[in-house]
Amino acid sequence: MSTEIEEIEDIVSELVEQNGDNTTYLRVRGDVMQVVGIYNDSIVVVDSSLEPKNMDVVLAEVDGEMVIKRFHQGKNGMVTLLPDNPNYESVEITQDSDFQLKGVITRTINTIFASR
Repeated sequence: MSTEIEEIEDIVSELVEQNGDNTTYLRVRGDVMQVVGIYNDSIVVVDSSLEPKNMDVVLAEVDGEMVIKRFHQGKNGMVTLLPDNPNYESVEITQDSDFQLKGVITRTINTIFASR
């Protein structure tokens, strides 16, 4: 039995899609979004040109802290950032919150084997 493998050159540009200055690559520390495949030490691709839709995974700064969570905007316009890991709390964005949406996470790059 054989496995079909695409040539690396053909998929690298797709994996590390670029949208000019709107694309950022960041290494994640923590496990808040491990359910969607964002693990401690993952690299995420963030596109700051995209407007988030409900349940998109986003990078945001809330009161000076960078967070990765799911975006939810209710009918009343209130934004809540939701974790996928039940060990973490949701963050409700209020008028008093210092909130800045940094972008939508479009891809992750994960290490399969630990360093040897």
